[in-house]
Amino acid sequence: MRPIDAWIGFAVLIGAAIAPSYLFWHSMRAYASGKEGRLRSLTHLRGIDRWLRIFAVVIGGAALFRTDPPLLEWHHSAQWMYIGVLVIVAGAALLVVSKRTLGWNYSPGFDGYVPFRIVDDGPYRYLRHPIYTARLIIAAGVCLMTGTTWLALAWLVAAGAYWRAAELEEIDLGRWFPIYHLYAQRTNRFVPGIRLRDAFARHRSAVQEERSGTPDVIALTEVEPRRASGAPDAA
Repeated sequence: MRPIDAWIGFAVLIGAAIAPSYLFWHSMRAYASGKEGRLRSLTHLRGIDRWLRIFAVVIGGAALFRTDPPLLEWHHSAQWMYIGVLVIVAGAALLVVSKRTLGWNYSPGFDGYVPFRIVDDGPYRYLRHPIYTARLIIAAGVCLMTGTTWLALAWLVAAGAYWRAAELEEIDLGRWFPIYHLYAQRTNRFVPGIRLRDAFARHRSAVQEERSGTPDVIALTEVEPRRASGAPDAA
């Protein structure tokens, strides 16, 4: 790999680490304005995401310029580097479109609020969490671009965190919006056409137990959610 290729890759790596912070920045938690209640959230998701981005810049940057054995590189190729750049660009495009589609229904996975309505257009017509999908695509592009196995392991950590965050959101969205169960039946969580698990299997059994007097799922909102028919879409 030529030095110019390594510097281009490093610039893309820095952009991939910094740009989402600007895209999802809301002063004074403006995303909470006017929303009725809270969703259960993976509160340490922000910390995980932050440290994984720092890790990607440090380890990925080193892998672009060096070929040391501890970096566990499986390639040091300009061709693979540019393929990774294309994957990052595709993930970034999906990230922007998904965020714009949500509009004011957005709230972060570490500080979730009940959206005004269930969004089912744009990427949300096929996926329930395209923002998480986009972040994983970007992370996969970084892995391809840098060629270090350490970042592939970091991708697995991120995937596990996003999966758990999505699971928590979906259970509470099903409580606030009964129609969400129908939406979940015709969409997939992260990947179109692939269903790894029924998101509401445990929730349905919990609701049945709750009705019989043995509640299993506890909403973390301070007030009982109002199931408004014209309720304003969800991430």
